Amino acid sequence: ASAAEVELQHARDDGATPAMVNKPLAQAELMLRKPKAVLELTEPVDGASPQLAASLLALRGEAYFALGQRDEAAKAFAEGLKTDPNSVDVLVGMGRAALTQRDLPQAKEHLAAAQKEAPKSPQVIELAGDVAFAGADFAGSEQAYQSLHELQPWNLVARLGMARAQISQSKLKDAITNLDLVLKGASKDPRANYLRALAAYLSG
Repeated sequence: ASAAEVELQHARDDGATPAMVNKPLAQAELMLRKPKAVLELTEPVDGASPQLAASLLALRGEAYFALGQRDEAAKAFAEGLKTDPNSVDVLVGMGRAALTQRDLPQAKEHLAAAQKEAPKSPQVIELAGDVAFAGADFAGSEQAYQSLHELQPWNLVARLGMARAQISQSKLKDAITNLDLVLKGASKDPRANYLRALAAYLSG
């Protein structure tokens, strides 16, 4: 995400309008766990469509949630749905927040609404994998992340999700294969290193 962040910042410096770059830049900052930067980038943008405005509010909600400001997050999500009732970004953001709060029924509800709007969206498929895992449907989680991998072979999150589900099914060789591939491209990724150590430990 850091390389994308730099490129987007250059685009903004070169005259790209906030409506063009704020959403992808905020997404990059969220991946880099910089919620305060996300809040700065998701202020209302002049000329934004309802769809873009809702997406920015979804990112704003996730940033507030990361900062522990759950009431503000709820307000942002609610405003996002009011702005665009069919916003997949808002529905997914609400689903992620529900999972963090261990509210699986609510997460499933938001997932179902998002799947109705965009069943093949990568972020919807990722949420499906996380919801399945939270519900101890490890085979379903692996299948969802396999679908994400087929859609985006370069996406390391897909292999991490597959590996996590495989470990939970004692498919340790498959998990180690996926994790070794992730670590080739992201050797310092803490989640990948943790799962790799766990798989090695369980392998005996």
